[in-house]
Amino acid sequence: MRTILTHFYNEEYLLPWWLNHHKKYFEHGMLLNFGSTDRSIEIIKDICPTWQVLPSKFEKFDSHHLEWEMMGYERQIPGWRISIPVTEFLVGDISGLTAPTSERTQWIIPSLIFGEYAPDRELDTNKLLWEQCHMGLHYQDTAQPRTWQCRSMHNYNDIFYDGGRHFSQENTDKAMIFKFANVLVGEQMIKRKLQIQTKVAEWEKPVATTHCSVKGGILTRENLYENYKTIVGETRDCTDIMNSVLKFL
Repeated sequence: MRTILTHFYNEEYLLPWWLNHHKKYFEHGMLLNFGSTDRSIEIIKDICPTWQVLPSKFEKFDSHHLEWEMMGYERQIPGWRISIPVTEFLVGDISGLTAPTSERTQWIIPSLIFGEYAPDRELDTNKLLWEQCHMGLHYQDTAQPRTWQCRSMHNYNDIFYDGGRHFSQENTDKAMIFKFANVLVGEQMIKRKLQIQTKVAEWEKPVATTHCSVKGGILTRENLYENYKTIVGETRDCTDIMNSVLKFL
């Protein structure tokens, strides 16, 4: 069995993309709800009715609490599993990498961080995100250390995560994590970026530049571009890199 885990708060905009993509590869999903007040749960039940929606034990996103909570769930389930946010998409030869095996196996999957700041352009909800976004940072761009944000897909029950659930050295080129947290295209993507910070634990805000302002304060429309440039910087066309794993779809 293959299981995907995530955590969410008011993600009704991204969830249809995320669920429709991952349900093709994962028989089961465990989705941790941080008190959503929008249609997120309704959307999950409509698209993936057999997947579990679980309430988090915590009110705020706290990297320490979240990693322990995720590890606890991962250790309860059999087969292959991966834990990624709703802004991330696992793309590639998923079936090949998760073939049945009795060996303890962990795939460290590299990331492609997409980046675009275009408040006046809207994404087409009828098209895949990677059909509309091509500029980003590849993990081989060593001048940008933030691109070394690999994820773990594994088949064992004693996984341990540091804060962020990131790994630093990939061991496969047959899959990739497409990251869209920094695609600030249109009103809906900007709205979700601004509202996520309300769920970040206070102690983490000074260092959580991914979700808060560059000075660790409140992220606003006025400083959103500054925050984007700090996190993403210069991007390049990643079409060829994308196609190296999209060929498996």
